[in-house]
Amino acid sequence: MVVSKYIGETEKNISRVFDMAESKNWILFFDEADALFGKRSNISDAHDRYANQEVSFLLQRMEEFDGLVILCSNFKKNIDEAFFRRFQLVLDFQFPDTQHRYILWQNSKTDEFAYDEAIDLDYLIQHCECTSL
Repeated sequence: MVVSKYIGETEKNISRVFDMAESKNWILFFDEADALFGKRSNISDAHDRYANQEVSFLLQRMEEFDGLVILCSNFKKNIDEAFFRRFQLVLDFQFPDTQHRYILWQNSKTDEFAYDEAIDLDYLIQHCECTSL
């Protein structure tokens, strides 16, 4: 809802979000942050120039924002390095090993839910590398 194909609209939308967050003491959470906080590139055409302007504008707004901003991404390497210089904390979550997958699978059971008898949890734990259920 923030990104627009029209020039200048993304910046207006970003500005609105930050303005609302400042007046309401909100925490801003950006999922799939690499889409909005992407790396600036060498300018080869007008599209690159406007994309770089959007990133620069977002950098400025983040620097001015007094609240908490949380970014989440599976592609940390695609986020512009300038943002990392402004972060106070960067957390990397490791892919769960067998022991942690066991915990994930066990915690997915509730009083209202049970696995079918045909499901081999040990097999799933050993062979299905998942990060969440």
